[in-house]
Amino acid sequence: MSTTRDARLLDLLADRATEGLDAVAQRELSGLLRERPEVDADGFDLAAAALYLAVASASEEAPPNLRSGLERQGRAWLESRHGS
Repeated sequence: MSTTRDARLLDLLADRATEGLDAVAQRELSGLLRERPEVDADGFDLAAAALYLAVASASEEAPPNLRSGLERQGRAWLESRHGS
């Protein structure tokens, strides 16, 4: 994969973690991830969540995209350990 495509992959992962992606960008990300199966697709989401937890006040609510991503990853993690 070219450096430009790697940069685009990282940009899309960062955008997904911080603001969400529209359907077109999500399809582009899915295609890039198929080309690079070794990339940890959830790493940026987890990093964004950790950063948010480190700096957010206790009364501040997590952004909807971050919250839904964490819920999705939590369900996937539970299913991988307990089956569904």
